Parts: sequence; C-alpha cells; structure tokens
Amino acid sequence: MHLNSILAAALALPMLHAFATPVPEEPQAMEPELIFNGVQPIAPETSPASSVFEKRDSCSGDGLYNRGDADTLGRNLQNINPNTLHYLPALSSISWTIGTARVCVYNSYIYENTHVKEWEVGWGVNYIGGKCCQSGNSQCAGGSCTAHGDSGLNLKVVLKNSAYNYC
Repeated sequence: MHLNSILAAALALPMLHAFATPVPEEPQAMEPELIFNGVQPIAPETSPASSVFEKRDSCSGDGLYNRGDADTLGRNLQNINPNTLHYLPALSSISWTIGTARVCVYNSYIYENTHVKEWEVGWGVNYIGGKCCQSGNSQCAGGSCTAHGDSGLNLKVVLKNSAYNYC
C-alpha cells in the first residue's frame, strides 16, 4: 500500500512541476483599472440642473481624491477610445472610475437624449483638475463644469471621490 502511494507521488511530481506558475521576482505595480459604471437614472428633484444664477464651473471642496488617479482617468478617456460615443438618455447619468477618482456626467433634460464622447468627458476631468487642484498637492477637491453632448446639449460633469455613492 505504501509502495503504491510512493509511486503515485513520484509520477505526479514532474507533472505538478510542469504546470506550476512561475512567481515574479519583484512585485509589479499595477495601473488602476478604468471602470465604466454605465447609465443610471436620476430623479428630476435630485438632478444637478443649474439655475440661471448658478455659476457653471465650481470647486466643491469635499471628498478629496488622489490627483494621480484623476490625471490617469482624464488621460485614459481622452486617449484610449476618444471618439467612443455613450448614449445618455434624458434624466440619467453615466460615470467612470479609476482608484479614488470618479467622473459623473449628468443629462438633466427631461425630454432630450444625447450622446457624449469619452474625449469630452476626459476634457472635463482635466479642466476640473486644473481648476480645483492646488499646485503641488497630491489630494484634490472635487468640482464641476459644463460639457456638451453630440446634439449640443449642456451636460454637467462632476469629478469627485469614488467612495461616494454612484452619481
């Protein structure tokens, strides 16, 4: 009985060694993954629609995010598939996340649908980052700006910490 066990182990050992996965000698830093969160409905009363007197571009000062995550988010949206259009129906939002940074795009119109290019969203991320990040600071406050859909509709772009609930 013991001889059979020893023979089975001796025959299995080379096979197990052949299928073993090599372990890298040094750990490799991984680039944060761009997560597309899809289209979410928004209620008209929670819509971040701008009033006539509200300033269109602003910095919020709450929910700090890592500047590097926001830079990567904006760069990926503007460079990987910049001409990709995403459908944004009336009263809905769409978002992308990398690490601590989340960008939300709101279509607050009640009856108007549109599409938004990834390049336009990336532009909004970079614009807010340039406006709301203090020079030399690795942590940044969120903010918002106005972008445009392919039909010309004004869309609100909000950059914030990804720990907050979806848009």
